[in-house]
Amino acid sequence: MTEANLSTTPDAWLYVQRGPLADTIIPLQPGANVFGREEGYVLPDERVSRRHARILAVSGEYILIDLGSSNGTFLNGQRVTGPVMLQHGDVIQLGGTLMVFYIRGMQGNEVDGTGAATPAAKPAQLSDSTIVITRKQKQA
Repeated sequence: MTEANLSTTPDAWLYVQRGPLADTIIPLQPGANVFGREEGYVLPDERVSRRHARILAVSGEYILIDLGSSNGTFLNGQRVTGPVMLQHGDVIQLGGTLMVFYIRGMQGNEVDGTGAATPAAKPAQLSDSTIVITRKQKQA
């Protein structure tokens, strides 16, 4: 884990609002971003599957896909049953981990009516000391 530098923040990221990695930022890279207990962005949450979900980042669009997880993937409180397009401020739940999706430059970082347990953090409130989780590289 490294410290965030907001001047180099990617175009989109997830802010972990609840779970073992609460108050961390997960930067989304172009292409496939896998989330799970053992691969990609590792979420140390016993209710998260080894390969739980994927966010595809292609041409400025972000698509959430459940990878057949045991406990399901939820978007704004609704179970994901197929690929869904993410919108700024969406709330994603994987196991007990609750994350808010942000796109750089979008206004209205408040998340209203999403059913989130606590108000989402505004990216402007995140400091350079906020922890960032990085992807676990697959061993060759």
